[in-house]
Amino acid sequence: EGNVLALKVGEVDLEREAPLVRPSPKDTKGAKRFFTFLTPEVKGWVQALIKERRMNGEEVGPDSYVLPSQYARGGRLTPQGLRGKWLRLLVQTGLDEKGRRHSKLRFHNLRKFYKTYAALSGMPEATVELMGHRSGLGQTYFMADSQSVAPEVMQMIEAQYVKAVPALTIFSTESDVRTLERTLEEQRRVFEAERA
Repeated sequence: EGNVLALKVGEVDLEREAPLVRPSPKDTKGAKRFFTFLTPEVKGWVQALIKERRMNGEEVGPDSYVLPSQYARGGRLTPQGLRGKWLRLLVQTGLDEKGRRHSKLRFHNLRKFYKTYAALSGMPEATVELMGHRSGLGQTYFMADSQSVAPEVMQMIEAQYVKAVPALTIFSTESDVRTLERTLEEQRRVFEAERA
């Protein structure tokens, strides 16, 4: 949760098909540098969120949080706020099955989903572990920075990640993202017409 909540727009390279993510070490567990990638699906949703926030008058820059607490004020979403949003999403989708004490689908399950489906897609274990669950993988997860990695090694890591993208794509196709973008564009036109 912490890495997701602390992530800033400038730490995500949205120009790439599978965006490269390089969180600030001050916001990571153990203050370690690492890098990872987003699926094109997540890239589409992040771009749509940023576009919506800008349409609502928020100035979104490199130092803005990817997940703000409130669109109008920006700021940082809290862990409690994220858990609340997660639980509401589970209820809305009918996936709020309860375990003994809590929902069976916790936010942490996303990490397990990633690890399982990435491995089933043929991604090598070292690349799967880019998410940093093991501290013994200093050569991969705790590389000094993606800019310090030899370009051919970076291309190899990215290619391994891209192989797993179909299995990591949850429910949005590219056409779903385009539909969302068209809806946002229509909302923007209505909003501007009302202001005129």
